[in-house]
Amino acid sequence: MPFYWIPVADAPFPHAMRRNHTCPFALENVRRHFREFGWTPGQDTYRELYANPDFQRRARDCSAHQGSWLVALPAVESVLTCTPASTAPDEIGLLAKNSPVISALNNSDRNLALSLLDSLDPIRIFRTHDGTWLSNGQHRICAARIAGVSHIPVWWKFGVRPPDGAKPAQPTPLSPG
Repeated sequence: MPFYWIPVADAPFPHAMRRNHTCPFALENVRRHFREFGWTPGQDTYRELYANPDFQRRARDCSAHQGSWLVALPAVESVLTCTPASTAPDEIGLLAKNSPVISALNNSDRNLALSLLDSLDPIRIFRTHDGTWLSNGQHRICAARIAGVSHIPVWWKFGVRPPDGAKPAQPTPLSPG
């Protein structure tokens, strides 16, 4: 499964972020905001909330939104551009942990960079049987949106076509390094 740079705009909005009570976009917090406790918000609702300055301000204080994307993404890119797409996920994680570029980052930025290359829990985007796009790594996608970055590294399954705006993050036999 190679990494691709996916436009943040093409990533799905959250669908069930439950683990973080400090994130205003976590499911229970959105339900509380609308006073709709059995309801699950859709993509249009999240699109509106991400445009809301109050939600953006609150999200910047979220404990899951730590680290500078402007610092972490170039460090991640430095690892991926030197790693063929056929490299095993655990090997990519090990290369990231031993990368002098990532090691030189402060704790928050290093943790963010390593979370983006985590072999067990990278950001993944996939289609369900009904064609809906979902993701693993919802808090990281949320943080990327709040930070205003344009692209995020997403681990993509071989044989599944990524969105049109996606670009390979790793060299493949069919793409230049």
